[in-house]
Amino acid sequence: MRRLTLTLPVAALLLLAPAPADAQQPVQPTPEELELINEGAAASDAGDFPRAIRALQRALRLGELNVTWLNLGRALQKDGQCYEAEDAFARALQAPPIAGLDPEVVAGHVARYREELLATCPGRIVIECPPGDLVLIDADSARHPLTCGAVSDPMRPGVYRALLTQDARQAEVLVEIRAMDTTRAALALEEAAPPPGEPLGLRLGLRYGAGLGWASGDLRNEGGQPLDRIPRDGAQDSLDGLQIARLGHALEATALFALTDHAWVGLRVEGRAPAPAALLGAQADLLLLRVAAFDVLGAAHLSWGAQDVGLRVGEQRFLAAAGPWHAGLEARLASPLTPSLGWSVGLGAHAALPDLALAFMLRGGLHLDL
Repeated sequence: MRRLTLTLPVAALLLLAPAPADAQQPVQPTPEELELINEGAAASDAGDFPRAIRALQRALRLGELNVTWLNLGRALQKDGQCYEAEDAFARALQAPPIAGLDPEVVAGHVARYREELLATCPGRIVIECPPGDLVLIDADSARHPLTCGAVSDPMRPGVYRALLTQDARQAEVLVEIRAMDTTRAALALEEAAPPPGEPLGLRLGLRYGAGLGWASGDLRNEGGQPLDRIPRDGAQDSLDGLQIARLGHALEATALFALTDHAWVGLRVEGRAPAPAALLGAQADLLLLRVAAFDVLGAAHLSWGAQDVGLRVGEQRFLAAAGPWHAGLEARLASPLTPSLGWSVGLGAHAALPDLALAFMLRGGLHLDL
């Protein structure tokens, strides 16, 4: 026995069951209505759904019947007009029943066809977002461009990845498109993160330096014995040429705390030779410029400690007192070796008071960011 579908003519539907008592009185279709309904059924059987839709719409203009709306909904569904089909199925449940057919039969068909709609029909989506390039990416990685705030074209049900791009920033969210429904979602771009800089935390540094200097404090010979500015033998000219220190050496250790990713402050300890000296003080580093992988920094320090500067006249060597207050400025070039370890090299000037001293020092070494 052939299964009941919308393509059966009304004559076959009338034989299915007697009409029960109902709130609406059954309606007997006119011969013209029956002819149009049966024409629609024949067109649906042949797969000519546009013709079936036209015939059933003409039948409805003659009078509404639940079977006519049911058949129209099925033809619209087969023609891909899902939203229009759902509207027709809803009307089939409200329209007057055709005489000789139990309305529950029509309601059963409506329920089954609606299940098919939910399994096969597309849905739509609206994504609220700031201006940018918005796409939906489906399970097959196909990209579907969208406009923020606009209702999309009908799309296949499923889970999609909504991706929003604006300048160098991106935001994404997973959304589900359901059949016969309009899904709403929102996307927001977070504020752009600042460019990578020096990590915040503690910076430990160890550097070696070498330089030249001059001092005006009390003189001593290399054995540490004090000397007058004018030797006792009156040979004043013998000291007139005092000017340049021997090459001096320094080892500097610093522990700096990062106030920002551009500024550090902390403590420094420095030891010097060949004239032994130990300086303790404060230091501040400031990032002035970043070019590619290199940083240009400025550094300043204020320290305290007794210091001797080695001087010479010809082959004669002397020590001159300097300090105890010391201050210096330095320009430095730095670059990372690893994310936490870097190197730097710089040239600086150093002054001491009240025993005046001037020195120029070239320093280089490593720093570790914790």
